Amino acid sequence: MSTNTHERRLVIVSGPPGAGKSTLARRLAEHAPPPGGVHVHGDDFLRYIRSGYVDPCLPESGPQNRTLSLALARAATAFSANGYFTVLDWIVGPWFLDIWKDVARDAKVALDYVVLRPSVDAARVRARSRAEAPVADYTPYESLHAQFGELGTLEQHVLDTSTVSLEETLGMVRTGLLSGRFRLK
Repeated sequence: MSTNTHERRLVIVSGPPGAGKSTLARRLAEHAPPPGGVHVHGDDFLRYIRSGYVDPCLPESGPQNRTLSLALARAATAFSANGYFTVLDWIVGPWFLDIWKDVARDAKVALDYVVLRPSVDAARVRARSRAEAPVADYTPYESLHAQFGELGTLEQHVLDTSTVSLEETLGMVRTGLLSGRFRLK
């Protein structure tokens, strides 16, 4: 990945379940310039909650999800602030961007926001066929998928990945990162 190696940068890769966030984030981090790349996998943080866990798709999970977002933002920006090209994959909707912007600003880290938005049918197929934690029934995620349907002023951050390969998506993301398309102000 050709990026400014002196820039402290965090790239959020978001979208609904089955969008390809983890696969893309892992690949971006693996090909980062020195000193290296870090892939922060948001789902790992869910596993840290040992009691009081609330399924993140439920309405009552709001306080838990905000806390998880804050923990993820702080962990990811710690890597970025120390020179690592950091890519986070997590469901970060516009409703949580305030947390990320505040933490990134305080850490003096540039923040990019990439939203992968395949069709609901493509997401359903991908979620069902993934090797780790396949999703047999996508129905509970359809409303979450719909929340990414129209992002208003954030539409420039969206990539429709319904019919493109991982390599094509990587190319689009790299081009967008270099051009500043995904930068949050």
